[in-house]
Amino acid sequence: MTKEINIDKYSDPSQPVISLIADDEAVRLTFGVFLEHMKKRVSDLDKSISQKDWGEVLKSAHKIKGSAGCYGFPQLSDLAQLLETEIQSEDKDPTRIQNAMQDIHLMVLRIELGLKAYS
Repeated sequence: MTKEINIDKYSDPSQPVISLIADDEAVRLTFGVFLEHMKKRVSDLDKSISQKDWGEVLKSAHKIKGSAGCYGFPQLSDLAQLLETEIQSEDKDPTRIQNAMQDIHLMVLRIELGLKAYS
């Protein structure tokens, strides 16, 4: 059984997402690197899903979950957890996997919008 995460609070795709720790200047200086790493990890995740390499999908989702949490983006962390949980289920649902990836892509774009406010 997969864990359901209520993402309604994250559902306005036009709104930028701001880090919970954006007030920390030292962290803000690393946001650009964080974003580039996220884009690379999401790209790797797409590739692993297309190859049905579930072990790599789990590793990438776990890295995204941890990094997003450390940088103050629990929304992205929650979405990565949702994907991780779905991949761990015995009956992987392609629709839920696709939906989770769409949500992850959208969240990264919203984070990028939020980070532009600090550039």
